[in-house]
Amino acid sequence: MKVTMQDIADALNISRISVWKVFNNQEGVSEMLKEKVYNKASELGYTKVPHHQTAILSKPTQEITVAVVVSRPDSSLFWSNIIHRMAQELCSLNINLLYVYVPSTYKEGYVLPETLKNPNLKGIVVLNIYDTTILNLLNTLELEKVFLDVTTDFNYLALQGSLILIEGKDTVETLVTRLIEDKGYKKIGFLGDIRYALTNRQRYEGYISAMRHHQMVLEDDYLFSNEIEITDYEATIDCYLDKVHNYPEVYVCVSDFLANFVYQYFLKNPKKLNHPLLVTGYDGTNEYANVKNEITTAYIDTFKIGKLLAREILNRIEN
Repeated sequence: MKVTMQDIADALNISRISVWKVFNNQEGVSEMLKEKVYNKASELGYTKVPHHQTAILSKPTQEITVAVVVSRPDSSLFWSNIIHRMAQELCSLNINLLYVYVPSTYKEGYVLPETLKNPNLKGIVVLNIYDTTILNLLNTLELEKVFLDVTTDFNYLALQGSLILIEGKDTVETLVTRLIEDKGYKKIGFLGDIRYALTNRQRYEGYISAMRHHQMVLEDDYLFSNEIEITDYEATIDCYLDKVHNYPEVYVCVSDFLANFVYQYFLKNPKKLNHPLLVTGYDGTNEYANVKNEITTAYIDTFKIGKLLAREILNRIEN
């Protein structure tokens, strides 16, 4: 079958005009995209590559590396799945993925790893880093950058890169609305550190919006949105719930991770409740045995997020 420029464009998910520009040495396409087009043309057996460009097909390709900058990458299946899918996507494009680990909290004198000065490193994807000082350090790097979420107090308007957020406000607002309208719940609480992550804050905003829309009372005793140290989640939640004397009918938790500790607490202290309690989470990873199939949660497609992150950093590198 005859191979056309449209076949090459379809294989690379780009426009036919971009392929035409490459073969006719026109402006407006990056060197990286040119390389992909030539390689794909050779792979598909395209025979109309201009003579002055055929030599490029035999040249060794430039090594391109992208780094995922991450803290505690193995702390959750949620993050591991995102990184794994991103690695798959980059590997399919013959791009190296470098893992760079940074601490979860900044300490005086800390400097970023030397590996971020690798001359072949073209861009970084930043995820599961929720320390504003470390985020600011990464933001100063002269590399293409994609951030998946940031802390609430990070100045994202000064961001030197792309910011991708997992939608949360509308989803939680819909969840709480259904709890009220379909299930008849009136006493609904919220648990989660809303300073930790911008996505956490947006989920809280969704909860508040639904409660106010339905003119529900926002009981102080039902709300806990204070800062929680990453290593003290269980102790902090246990301490808070120990002090509560009037529990709501529902606890809307900012994540499955937190919901897991809430559920564990009441398994350990069943006599603290004098009525049924519904617990909801967010993420849908099913990695916490205590709450698997026991809580209502919002499913997040981590594989799609991984692919999106890979595509976005490549888009920034190429353009």
